[in-house]
Amino acid sequence: TVNGAEPGDVVPTSSGKFAWQLAVTSPNTVETVEVLVNGKAVWTSDGLTEPGMKTFEGSIEVPKGGWVAARVHGGTEQWPGGNGTPFAHTSPVWLNARGSTDPEAASQAARDLLRALDVA
Repeated sequence: TVNGAEPGDVVPTSSGKFAWQLAVTSPNTVETVEVLVNGKAVWTSDGLTEPGMKTFEGSIEVPKGGWVAARVHGGTEQWPGGNGTPFAHTSPVWLNARGSTDPEAASQAARDLLRALDVA
């Protein structure tokens, strides 16, 4: 959650400091937990050293527009996981409106997509 809003919700803002909370549950270890603002990691922590659940919380500076999300990655995969490195990414909590309103974030997202398409 970001200021109490769930992923997919829109939070009104004129920028400032927002409280966030993230519950991570995994059947595998997870090396890294990150909170992202417009695609950039603004908070990073060690993840889960064993399967289970842990709640993380804090506060972050947010801009007038864009999004906030969380991602977890890394660790040793074991059953019942699939075949690869553990990874998860939340849907965004939107700032002021759905869709990225920050020109630099939109440009970076386009560059990331083009890079992914080149690999595909």
